[in-house]
Amino acid sequence: TAAAGDVVRLTAETWDPDGDEVRVEWWQYVEAGTSSSTLELDGVGETVSFVVPPTASPGERIHVICTARDSGTPSLTRHRRVVVTVAG
Repeated sequence: TAAAGDVVRLTAETWDPDGDEVRVEWWQYVEAGTSSSTLELDGVGETVSFVVPPTASPGERIHVICTARDSGTPSLTRHRRVVVTVAG
Protein backbone atom coordinates (compact mmCIF):
# COMPACT_ATOMS: atom_id res chain seq x y z
CA THR A 1 0.00 0.00 0.00
CA ALA A 2 1.30 3.46 -0.88
CA ALA A 3 -0.20 6.94 -1.10
CA ALA A 4 -0.35 9.05 -4.24
CA GLY A 5 3.04 10.75 -4.67
CA ASP A 6 4.95 8.15 -2.60
CA VAL A 7 8.15 6.59 -3.93
CA VAL A 8 8.00 2.79 -4.05
CA ARG A 9 11.27 0.83 -4.16
CA LEU A 10 11.29 -2.82 -5.23
CA THR A 11 14.18 -5.26 -5.02
CA ALA A 12 14.52 -8.80 -6.37
CA GLU A 13 17.39 -10.95 -5.16
CA THR A 14 18.25 -13.46 -7.87
CA TRP A 15 20.79 -16.18 -8.45
CA ASP A 16 21.18 -19.20 -10.67
CA PRO A 17 22.24 -22.53 -9.14
CA ASP A 18 24.23 -23.34 -12.32
CA GLY A 19 26.08 -20.01 -12.12
CA ASP A 20 24.53 -18.60 -15.31
CA GLU A 21 24.10 -14.84 -15.57
CA VAL A 22 20.59 -13.69 -14.62
CA ARG A 23 19.01 -10.67 -16.31
CA VAL A 24 16.22 -8.89 -14.41
CA GLU A 25 13.63 -6.64 -16.06
CA TRP A 26 10.71 -4.76 -14.50
CA TRP A 27 7.57 -3.65 -16.32
CA GLN A 28 4.11 -2.35 -15.55
CA TYR A 29 1.26 -4.74 -16.32
CA VAL A 30 -1.19 -1.99 -17.28
CA GLU A 31 -4.00 -4.32 -18.38
CA ALA A 32 -4.20 -6.02 -14.96
CA GLY A 33 -4.25 -2.82 -12.93
CA THR A 34 -7.02 -0.31 -12.34
CA SER A 35 -4.79 2.76 -12.72
CA SER A 36 -4.78 4.41 -16.14
CA SER A 37 -1.43 6.10 -15.43
CA THR A 38 1.77 4.82 -16.99
CA LEU A 39 4.66 4.49 -14.54
CA GLU A 40 8.19 5.64 -15.16
CA LEU A 41 10.30 2.85 -13.67
CA ASP A 42 13.72 4.10 -12.53
CA GLY A 43 16.58 1.68 -12.10
CA VAL A 44 18.16 -1.27 -13.78
CA GLY A 45 18.56 -4.86 -12.71
CA GLU A 46 17.48 -6.08 -9.31
CA THR A 47 16.30 -2.72 -7.91
CA VAL A 48 13.71 -0.35 -9.34
CA SER A 49 11.63 2.52 -8.02
CA PHE A 50 8.66 4.55 -9.15
CA VAL A 51 6.44 7.35 -7.94
CA VAL A 52 2.79 6.51 -7.38
CA PRO A 53 1.03 8.94 -9.74
CA PRO A 54 -0.16 12.04 -7.84
CA THR A 55 -3.49 11.73 -9.64
CA ALA A 56 -4.05 8.13 -8.48
CA SER A 57 -7.27 7.59 -6.54
CA PRO A 58 -7.56 5.56 -3.34
CA GLY A 59 -8.18 1.90 -4.07
CA GLU A 60 -6.50 1.90 -7.49
CA ARG A 61 -4.14 -1.00 -8.04
CA ILE A 62 -0.83 -0.83 -9.87
CA HIS A 63 0.70 -4.12 -11.06
CA VAL A 64 4.46 -4.35 -11.61
CA ILE A 65 6.10 -7.52 -12.98
CA CYS A 66 9.66 -8.67 -12.34
CA THR A 67 11.03 -11.01 -15.02
CA ALA A 68 14.28 -12.88 -14.31
CA ARG A 69 15.87 -14.80 -17.20
CA ASP A 70 19.10 -16.79 -17.09
CA SER A 71 21.68 -17.08 -19.87
CA GLY A 72 21.69 -20.89 -19.95
CA THR A 73 20.42 -23.18 -22.69
CA PRO A 74 17.53 -23.51 -22.54
CA SER A 75 17.01 -20.08 -21.02
CA LEU A 76 14.84 -20.32 -17.90
CA THR A 77 12.45 -17.51 -16.98
CA ARG A 78 10.67 -16.67 -13.74
CA HIS A 79 8.06 -13.95 -13.12
CA ARG A 80 6.87 -12.28 -9.93
CA ARG A 81 4.09 -9.72 -9.57
CA VAL A 82 3.86 -6.86 -7.07
CA VAL A 83 0.48 -5.21 -6.59
CA VAL A 84 0.48 -1.74 -5.03
CA THR A 85 -2.86 -0.47 -3.75
CA VAL A 86 -3.19 3.32 -3.54
CA ALA A 87 -4.02 4.35 0.05
CA GLY A 88 -6.81 6.74 0.88
